[in-house]
Amino acid sequence: MKELAELLVKVTGSDSKLIHLPALEEGDMTRRQPDISKMKAILNRELVPLEEGIQKLINFYSSKSE
Repeated sequence: MKELAELLVKVTGSDSKLIHLPALEEGDMTRRQPDISKMKAILNRELVPLEEGIQKLINFYSSKSE
């Protein structure tokens, strides 16, 4: 989550400050690695890197608001 938040701040050029909360005591996952093979098979293409996808969304919604 922290990396995603930092990436969003970077890509959008925001001056937002991140607020860190303590981890949950029970059931808090320290690391997840979901299997994306099914999604690749359904889409029948490679996935877009996260930063590139975020930039595409920003560009799309920016063009809609003009």
